[in-house]
Amino acid sequence: MKRSEADTLIAAVRKELTGIDDTEVSSDSGWWETSTGAEFGAERLAAVVALIEGMVDATR
Repeated sequence: MKRSEADTLIAAVRKELTGIDDTEVSSDSGWWETSTGAEFGAERLAAVVALIEGMVDATR
């Protein structure tokens, strides 16, 4: 995967998952009632981004 393709995919994932790393109190788009949920969401989002980043590295 080219870097530009990965950047486009990461932007789409971040848009689709907007609020996964926020609480309902900290953001109007927050998914979680607690900060623990927001931490979990941030970890899952980071894992998906890392997977996409790995696809770029694998094709060099």
